[in-house]
Amino acid sequence: RTVVLVGLSAITFPATARAGSIFLENDFFGSNVHYFFSGTTYKPFTLGSVTMSEGAGLGPSLDAPNSFEAYCIDINTDVFESSIGLPEPPATYSAEAALMSGWSDPSGLITLPGAGSRAAWLYNTYAATFSATQLDERSALQLALWNTLYDVDFSVSPSAGNFYVSVATADTAGNAASYAAIASLANGFLTDLQNYLGQAALSDAAWLQLSVTTPATETEPAKTIDAQDFIGPLTPATPVPEPGAGMLLGMGIASLAAFRSRKSFLRRS
Repeated sequence: RTVVLVGLSAITFPATARAGSIFLENDFFGSNVHYFFSGTTYKPFTLGSVTMSEGAGLGPSLDAPNSFEAYCIDINTDVFESSIGLPEPPATYSAEAALMSGWSDPSGLITLPGAGSRAAWLYNTYAATFSATQLDERSALQLALWNTLYDVDFSVSPSAGNFYVSVATADTAGNAASYAAIASLANGFLTDLQNYLGQAALSDAAWLQLSVTTPATETEPAKTIDAQDFIGPLTPATPVPEPGAGMLLGMGIASLAAFRSRKSFLRRS
């Protein structure tokens, strides 16, 4: 009976993470801002989103032919950095997909209880609503996501909080990007989150950990470089049980059948 339980557990509680690859079509360069986190000034930082498609092995909502916008969630990791081997889009990255409800910053920064689910609510509510020209809105959503994951004050305005922004400059399209406008939009998203916090706690989305493995050379071995983590559309957790799990279940069923046959035989005796 113990073997049966072990086998059933392997089937019933499979890991929710998926491994595969994903193609980054392009990145949106929105507004550059100075932001503050835990007393440290980061300047300037480009805000915005990345278009991903042609995923493989990650699950229905992340695999081809779907295309979606994703937003950064790892605050202190470069999105693309060619000098260390991370290519600019278009490029294919290796990807691990899990659920935002289980998110924790891989860099070891503060992780607030329930922050992943709250960020998922923001993403699910707004990410698909912006047009290609709504650069400030997409920049503001990025700020709101970071504030949700790393702060508790529901505001990106300068304050004593853990995360806030200060000065915005012109965006790469040459449009004047107003800090006040972007901050106001971000705070509006965060106010909506605060008003719907009960529903937000039930939200989920995909947590995408991206990496690139560089090829080996005559002087350097192959190495895997961790890239930025992103939030994307929810991937149902439906991994196929491993053969070993099925074997355990089969052994358990066979053992149970043998046990019952022996017990029946003894009763007849």
